[in-house]
Formats: sequence, C-alpha cells, structure tokens
Amino acid sequence: MKQNITKINSDFYKNFYLRETFSDDIIITRGVPVITNDDYKCITANNRVFFSLKNSSPHKIIQERLIKNFLQKIPLNSSAIAYRKKLSYLHYLEPHVYGEKFCRLDLSNFFHKIDYDFAKECFKSYFSDEYLVSNKLKLIDAFLNSITVETEINGMPKKFFPMGFPTSPFISNIIFRKLDILIKNFCDKRGISYTRYADDMFFSSTGKDKLLGSDYFDNEIASIVRLAGLSINNSKKVYKKNIISLNGYIIENKDGAGERGSLRISNDKTYLIRKALYKYKKGHTKENICKNVFSVKPPKVKYKRKASEFVQSYYDSQFSNKLAGYRSYLISFVKFNEKFDCIDKEEIEKYSDIINEISKVLLSK
Repeated sequence: MKQNITKINSDFYKNFYLRETFSDDIIITRGVPVITNDDYKCITANNRVFFSLKNSSPHKIIQERLIKNFLQKIPLNSSAIAYRKKLSYLHYLEPHVYGEKFCRLDLSNFFHKIDYDFAKECFKSYFSDEYLVSNKLKLIDAFLNSITVETEINGMPKKFFPMGFPTSPFISNIIFRKLDILIKNFCDKRGISYTRYADDMFFSSTGKDKLLGSDYFDNEIASIVRLAGLSINNSKKVYKKNIISLNGYIIENKDGAGERGSLRISNDKTYLIRKALYKYKKGHTKENICKNVFSVKPPKVKYKRKASEFVQSYYDSQFSNKLAGYRSYLISFVKFNEKFDCIDKEEIEKYSDIINEISKVLLSK
C-alpha cells in the first residue's frame, strides 16, 4: 500500500537523488533542468521512435536511482505482468487457460499518449508538497523533469514519457495501476479474467458470457483507459473462440464449460530450431545453418592471416549460442509447467525431446 512508502521530501531528493548530478549553482537557481536534445538520441525502428538517454546525461544517473530506490518499491496491481521481476509473458497467458472466449485489446501509442496531468496526480502522494527551490520549482515537478521530454504538437508544448527511457516501463505500470483496478473490478463482476502486458490487454470468459468482444465491452474499457489520455487501437483487436494464438503461443480450450484448457508454443516459434537440428543431422555445416536458418550475418574479417579459422570459429560460436538460447527457452517453458500444470503431456514430451537433442549436439565435437 502507498502508506508503506515514506514521502520523499526536498532535502532528501537533493541530497540523494541529485547528488553529484547537476552543480549546486544550477540546483539553487533553476532546480532540475528539463531533459533537452543533448541528453538523448532518437532511434527509429519498425515505424516507432525510441529515446535513449546518453550516459553523459545527469538525468541518466537520477533515473537509475529512482528505479532502484523508489519506482521498484511501489506496489502494482496483480493484472500487470510486464517489466516485473520473476514474471514473464507466460504469466500473462496462463490465467486464461480456463477461457472459451478470448479478446485482446491493444493500446495505441502507449507510452507517448499517457496524460501528463494524470501521471502527476498518480505520483503526488509520494512527494511532500514543497518546493525543491524556493518558490521556483515544486518537488513533484523536479521529479517529472527527469523522466519526461517536452515537444511541440500543433503549436502547443506537450510533455510525454519517452519509450526507451529506463524509467518509462516502471512509470507506465504505476500510472496504469488505477486503471488496472477499475478494469479488473469491472471484469470480476462479470466473470471475465483480465491481465495486461504493457500495452496489450487480454480478456477471457466462459461460453455463457455474451459480453466479451461486444461493442459495449470495448467501449467500457475504452472509457476507463481514456482517464489517462489513452485509446484503444481497434485495428489490432483480436477476438476468438476456443483457441487463440498470441506472439507465438497458443491457448486452446476445446471442452469449455469451465474446464481447464492448455497452453503451448506454436509450431512457427519452434520451426527454426527444428530445421537447424534436421540440417545438422543431414551433415550441413554450422556455417551453412547459421546463414540459411538463423540468418546470421557474416563476420568482419580484419586480418587476412588465419581468416578462414576466424570465420569458422565465429560460426561455431554463433551456432552454439543459438542452440543454447533455444534450449534455455524450452527448459523455462517446461519448468513453468511444473508449477502451473497448464501444458499437455504430449507437448512437454515434444519439448523435452528437442532439449535432449540440442544437448547432444552441444556436447558433440
């Protein structure tokens, strides 16, 4: 609960979070400066813009301290799964194995659309209502200056929480806590299960339910997330009955009527490792498999002397790393089932066979 976290006061914030970041003159005269273009760089990937704080920015140190000593300690709703220690995407899926009807709703441009004023209200109770600098900068505003970026939209300044900043995942979960509670209460009253993984909200219900997937349901959820300035991306809505595939995982419940279904890895997700093992059995070289199965790019050879040995060693290492990665992934899936018993025995046997086959290859010369 919030009362378990002592309110942060101005003196503590200056002496701990701002220690050895900005000069005393800057803090005394200006407080905490806003993050500028010099503090970060933008990275564009898959039509998304990510922001990366530079190591030279004082705000990078402040964010690291905030995460370790403050943000990680704020309790979250049990529905929130992403960015939490000891929780994985499987924890997001497992509560829905009893479902017959499934619905996934996606939040549009999640991080950058969070309403600044709503976020400010969420954090006010954690800070003393006082100035960091005499009558110049409130303590809560000093905190927000280190985790937001300001831009201009339609001629008006707008502050947002940049995707890619170390604090943004923690900030998003804390801000969404109020919404998670509202959504979960709404769903619990109607026998609907709910979990959230960052901007993906997942719902499931039994066959008797007629609400899930309806316009009324979508509008109710949309009205809740709108409190934080967020909106539903209707083009990414997924609604299925008895079986659903999400990011390489499949939940299937053929029997329904409240019976437990099962969770499994899709064939597409294990295709590459099965293909690699097959080719290795057929005598294909590790270099060939790396190039044609795993799409590993060739190494940059700096010296001609012993170049062939270097290239061979590179592909041997890449091959082993790829196999070891798949092995760890499948082992984690099997161990997850030992705790939650949500995967069919036949599937576990199939994954165990692949694990054993990978182990034999890795142990061979």
